Amino acid sequence: MKKLTLAILFCAFFMAANASDGTVITKPRGGDMFFELKASGINTISTGLNSTYGGVMVRSFMSENRANRFSADLSLFIGEDDTEISYFHFNWGLENHMTGSDRMSTYWGFDVGIAAFDSFDYFNLMGGLFTGFDYFIADGLYLGAETGLRLYIDSDPLEIVLPGVRMNASFKLGYRF
Repeated sequence: MKKLTLAILFCAFFMAANASDGTVITKPRGGDMFFELKASGINTISTGLNSTYGGVMVRSFMSENRANRFSADLSLFIGEDDTEISYFHFNWGLENHMTGSDRMSTYWGFDVGIAAFDSFDYFNLMGGLFTGFDYFIADGLYLGAETGLRLYIDSDPLEIVLPGVRMNASFKLGYRF
């Protein structure tokens, strides 16, 4: 996973370094579609470095200030004897983008979805708030980071699981299509 992440980052910087001086770098506009990969070694406050967290996201911009996002994330616990899926979620969210600068797009938003834990042994409803930024290194190509808080609601029986709030953070690489 680390080698793949480093290879992707190397390719992104190589493309940015070889961009011509006349390259126009534009931030999101209405109608744009973005695809991104995200990864983190630590995805919760209580998780150690032996947890690998990654995912994909598709963002559809309704305007330059607002986007729908669809995300799927997976967390693997890598033990001495075996590797198991410790967490999977699929969610929808809404992003609100702020003015930022010529290359930087800052945003905040919320998401809701469903999460599976312990190799799909049980499911929870989830919701969260997040904030992040995208830094455009070439036309349509960006690196970014995001952090947020999520609340998980246990569905059997219906109750809010405490501690049910988790902090998540990720680094991401994306491209506009």
